[in-house]
Amino acid sequence: MSDSKVLELINRRFGQRKQVIEQHESPGKVKEPNWLPAPEGPFVAVMRLYWPKAEALNGTWKLPPLKRVQ
Repeated sequence: MSDSKVLELINRRFGQRKQVIEQHESPGKVKEPNWLPAPEGPFVAVMRLYWPKAEALNGTWKLPPLKRVQ
């Protein structure tokens, strides 16, 4: 699935609030459109910004922290 298709699905489901689930096992069919499969064990999350605004380039914008949920 393309990145734009994934973003379209996330936007349709959550509007402006983005929720992406990164984990090894499927979170279930309902949440799978927002699931990014991760390897089993430790991994590193990386965010790629396309056409970033000035705040991202000059360091005044900060990425919201990732939240670990159980």
